Amino acid sequence: MKLVLKAVFTVTLLASLAGCGPATRHEPLNEVTGTSSKVKVEVSLPREGQQIYKASGTVRAVTTAPLASKMMGTILEVRAREGDRVKAGEVLVVIDGREADAMVRKSEAGMQEASMTLQEVERGLEAAQANLQLASSTLKRFQELAEQKSVSPQEFDEIQTRHRAAVASFEALQAKKRQVQARIQQAQSDLSASQSLQSYTEVRAPMDGVVVERHAEPGSLSVPGAPLLIVEDAGRYRLEVPVEENQVSKVRTGMTVSVKVDSLSVAEMRGTVAEVRPSADPASRTYLVKINLPAHTDLRSGMYGEAYFQVGTIAGMWLPKGCVIREGQLEGVYVVDKDSVARLRLLKLGETTPEAVEVLAGLESGERYVVEGMNTVRDGGKVEVVR
Repeated sequence: MKLVLKAVFTVTLLASLAGCGPATRHEPLNEVTGTSSKVKVEVSLPREGQQIYKASGTVRAVTTAPLASKMMGTILEVRAREGDRVKAGEVLVVIDGREADAMVRKSEAGMQEASMTLQEVERGLEAAQANLQLASSTLKRFQELAEQKSVSPQEFDEIQTRHRAAVASFEALQAKKRQVQARIQQAQSDLSASQSLQSYTEVRAPMDGVVVERHAEPGSLSVPGAPLLIVEDAGRYRLEVPVEENQVSKVRTGMTVSVKVDSLSVAEMRGTVAEVRPSADPASRTYLVKINLPAHTDLRSGMYGEAYFQVGTIAGMWLPKGCVIREGQLEGVYVVDKDSVARLRLLKLGETTPEAVEVLAGLESGERYVVEGMNTVRDGGKVEVVR
């Protein structure tokens, strides 16, 4: 992580970026013909630039899901390997579920037994209710006869006893019905628990994504909580970079950041700061910043990336990156003198951004340098400046 400078180019310099091709070895002109190369040039001038803080980090998926079993058992199948793309709800791991199946059958049998008992109690309750109604009506008639002195006290006592017995039998069956209903509720709970355990024999993908790690093989034992597979959302990635404590105050959530991932074909991406961790790593004294990246089919977790945060402005001399010529360890640019002769000028370069490089030495203010047509220029050759 370091502080770099990024020039704010004028309209002319921005236009020159498109004309600067790859900075590679250039073929000289045919010296026999003596023809001049047609080139475009720019004048080197110090410019007000943006102060850029560069931080390097790692690309990671926004959502990563370790898939673990909730039951212990022998793994029968693992249907995905690292790199496989999966759909939400797809079965990825199958665990031996014979014990869970037995528990389901036992719970279903208990449920069936409790239901049959309830039906039997309800039939007995109907008979007891009818007997109670008969005993109540009989008691009422005998009360009328007893008032008229038409029945003996013993006969009336027998009728009262029968009525009390009918009431007790009816109430006992009502209590038994409530007891059986409670057993049915318990059996339903046991069945639901058994079915839940049975569902744990299949580990499914929680989302559309890609399998990045596989820790299980058929025949091994699954342990509750131990990851079997790790699936990540392949559609959303972010760059996580550590930012030094003297710069973190300049980073804000929602801030647009220039991002470069060397493994991608695109030269630059525009990301958005999604999160700034509020506490620092005690070892490095840096704060983790998470930058959401735009969708790209070639993004993968673990890729190296660089983030360029705009933290201020400063003056300096900058050149478009494509105009710099590199020969081994040497770096330079073609400078055109007043006689229209191109000279390869070695430069001492400083910091770099995705678009430009800082010139520390080797180029003076006001000198003309080639920005287009460099592939036909040779050191000491004549050039024709075109617009």
